[in-house]
Amino acid sequence: MTGSDTAWSGDDSRVYSRLADIAVPSRREQMATLITQIRFKTTDAFKLVDLACGESGLTKAIQTLYPKARATALDGSQSMLTVAPLNLAEFEDRTETGVFDIATEDWLHQIDGVGLVVLSLVIHHLDSTGKPRLYRNVFNCIAERGALLVVDIVAGRRP
Repeated sequence: MTGSDTAWSGDDSRVYSRLADIAVPSRREQMATLITQIRFKTTDAFKLVDLACGESGLTKAIQTLYPKARATALDGSQSMLTVAPLNLAEFEDRTETGVFDIATEDWLHQIDGVGLVVLSLVIHHLDSTGKPRLYRNVFNCIAERGALLVVDIVAGRRP
């Protein structure tokens, strides 16, 4: 995978699903902090794309707070994309899911003109060329007043 230092497997997804609340420091607080940075009013209609959505916990939280938000939840793991629609079932009339590879550019049309792109715990999988390319591509595609909000691991906790 160009731009990525690691390939994600279905086994990785299953392990992540079981351990995420334990393995990701302050996971709920990270999501809450990201959501507080959204510039839209809760009554605004806007389009959001969740890149590497996993089980779609972040998409669900955003759509709960923003009942007019339409979402596209993308992930590279088929096993995650099996679970995501189940978690988003209450929003099925304004949500779609799809597969993508963050290390390629064939998904960029999905973020053309959107108001919000969110990424949670995926950028650390990209190498030093993949990260700036991702930021540049998102910036070039989103709406003029659009935003990219990211929560990720910069450096792990050390004793």
